[in-house]
Amino acid sequence: MSSGNQISFEDDDGNLVRFDANANHNVIMKIRLIYDGLTQAEFFRSYVEAYINNDELILEFVQKLKEKKGKRSKKKLHKTKKLLKLGKKIEEQFGLSPEEVKDIFDLPVEEYPDL
Repeated sequence: MSSGNQISFEDDDGNLVRFDANANHNVIMKIRLIYDGLTQAEFFRSYVEAYINNDELILEFVQKLKEKKGKRSKKKLHKTKKLLKLGKKIEEQFGLSPEEVKDIFDLPVEEYPDL
């Protein structure tokens, strides 16, 4: 049930993205975005892109959110954090950039296009 207070923006494909929001949050968010010189679309697009690209700051925020909301057991959260650190360590050991990591997954596709 919609409260009538919604945050909405149009994505790059022209799709309207909308979700319910506290009226105060909606107003404060718009003021903050104006102050920072951003549109809602720019803000959300950038946030989603950072999340998809495993931006450390966003992942830290999501980790705290999951802990706060009780979305994962503390044991699973600890294991995930440990695996992320291990992955970063391996990336640093091999000196791989994010682009090179992406390219690794493209190699089988290039080699075996019929798959």
